[in-house]
Amino acid sequence: MDILKNIDIQLIKEETVDLSNIKETLKTRLENSGLLQSESTKYTSDMTFESDVWILKEGLKQVYCNLNMEFLSDMKRFNHMSNEDIIIFKCWLSRKILDGESIGKLRNALTSVESIIKLTNNFNLSDIENNTGNAIATFLVKYKGKTKKDKADEILDYIYYLDELDVAGEGHYKALESILTQSYDREDKARKLPSENDMLLFDFYIKYFYEEDKNFDEDIKMFYIPILIWWKLTTIIPIRPSELCSEMKRDCLIKEDEKYYISINRVKVDKSNKGAVRKSRIPLLNKIEVTKEIYDLIDFYIRKTNEYGKSDTLFSYRALCAFRKNIAINNAKKYGYITMPEVQKIDEDNFSLNVLGPLLDSFHRQILSKSYGINISDNIDPGDTRHLAFTSLLLQGVSPIEIAMLGGHTSLSSQDHYQGHTRLYVDSEIMTFIRNKKIVQEEGSKSLKERIFNMDEECKRDTEYCIPTEDGAGYCTIDLTSEDITCNGENCLECNHWWCPPTNESFITVVKYLKENVIRPIDLAIKKESMFLEELLDNVKTKNVNGLLELDQDYENELQTVIKRLNRNILLNAETKKSLIDYNDFNKYLNIMASGGERWLEQKEK
Repeated sequence: MDILKNIDIQLIKEETVDLSNIKETLKTRLENSGLLQSESTKYTSDMTFESDVWILKEGLKQVYCNLNMEFLSDMKRFNHMSNEDIIIFKCWLSRKILDGESIGKLRNALTSVESIIKLTNNFNLSDIENNTGNAIATFLVKYKGKTKKDKADEILDYIYYLDELDVAGEGHYKALESILTQSYDREDKARKLPSENDMLLFDFYIKYFYEEDKNFDEDIKMFYIPILIWWKLTTIIPIRPSELCSEMKRDCLIKEDEKYYISINRVKVDKSNKGAVRKSRIPLLNKIEVTKEIYDLIDFYIRKTNEYGKSDTLFSYRALCAFRKNIAINNAKKYGYITMPEVQKIDEDNFSLNVLGPLLDSFHRQILSKSYGINISDNIDPGDTRHLAFTSLLLQGVSPIEIAMLGGHTSLSSQDHYQGHTRLYVDSEIMTFIRNKKIVQEEGSKSLKERIFNMDEECKRDTEYCIPTEDGAGYCTIDLTSEDITCNGENCLECNHWWCPPTNESFITVVKYLKENVIRPIDLAIKKESMFLEELLDNVKTKNVNGLLELDQDYENELQTVIKRLNRNILLNAETKKSLIDYNDFNKYLNIMASGGERWLEQKEK
């Protein structure tokens, strides 16, 4: 797609909205939801968006949750928060309520963010990093393990919401950096991407489930199809999971001049009335080019779910409930009881991330584990693909600024922590090779196993007159007395003049040679180039061009040179590893990965 090579300036169509519009939308939904209560044993409330206390009732239980926001008035009184800051805070909290967040999680999120706002005087840069150290690190060090991670995630969620609205400042990005770097011990560090094995397994089986497996009826495939759309779309384009669920509208598809696009309802708050416009920024990209395959998949989903009623969002919550009901009525014995989110969806016109997450967990449990017997060691989360897409785009040579545009960032600060997962990119090259089944039937494209075992039993020349090759198993059969002694491959193993005995011993010897003398040095080179790339990304050099951010030309040239070297090594490494994979044994390879056993190559060497 052209969009991955160079952003078309014509696609940039920013939409600025007044904060009052966002507030009124959420205020109407919250006040009409029936969730707000007038009193609890401790507080009373007028049940409006403007109330200092929101009282929620926990299901059918006579238990109330008091979301006390009286501290906001204190922060305003001491000039640490403005009216706009307070509105944004309430918009963040009301969206979590409307998305069906559990009462316990709401209470904990409010407590964590309130603590940080008080501690840093609303993310004041000088109060985050002061003479006594880093305030956020000091706050988090009091907690351990899961509790510490939960606290960090709650604060990050608030910062990400501000980033979505384009109102995050330097203090917020400093806080984000503090949480993602210095505030964790190794065992507590925020969740990393799943292993390459888990990614390979998930990719293979979700495609197999939809493209090849005929044992499932339409209801269950339609029930899980939002997972397929999420996977295919967000592994290519770094869309936020919340954008996919809540901001991608039902009429998001656009076709123009035989090109295919999706629109995302990305908006930034109009800050002109504050008199604080950023000196330089990255414009938002609301219209993104996609492949015809993705366009057709989304179009198919929309047409198949229209009959189930109104949906403001691309994904239809009503359709999801209908498919689940059909499964329960017609196939309960076959599939069992398929759970949905613990909290009943409040606004059925809108899908949310709190529905997609449990749906993905259900796919892991019902399809991968129960149906296929595949137990992925660390379940993939909705946000994992965004990380993968950022790094994949970077390694394709897409500028960090263009990546930020695709990801919905208006600065480079908030995307720094997405970089660095180059190992996943290497392994995804192998997966693409296997899944597409486009093995070019040339001598150099055959698997090493196939090539060795198809060798002639006897060498065409007496090995006494041949030159032993470096791999320790083969020989160069060129007749040095002849006129033509030209090699026809980049190395001995690719040359038609190379021969080795067609035995398992030869195969094991050559594999060992490749791993130690080809793959290992390339792995070290990739690691070195990756470290250099990360250093470059940590020190981005930009310039202001008519109020928009652009990369410094010398910096961009250096960045592209490093990426080209890295990609060259990645491609060489992938091609070498491909030669060691026998496609006929791929199912065995998948089963070994799924069982948590040794990798296929180690198995084949034994």
